Amino acid sequence: MSPAFIKGIRESLPDAEATFDRFHVGRVLGDAVERVRRLEWC
Repeated sequence: MSPAFIKGIRESLPDAEATFDRFHVGRVLGDAVERVRRLEWC
C-alpha cells in the first residue's frame, strides 16, 4: 500500500496485479486514526 511497495511490485513483477484486502486497509486506517487521536489529546 505504500508507494515503495507498489513500485517494488511494478519493477519486480510487471505483469502482476497488486491487490489490497480489507483487513490490511482497515489496519492502516486504524493506525492513522490512532496517531491523530494521540496528537490531539497530548
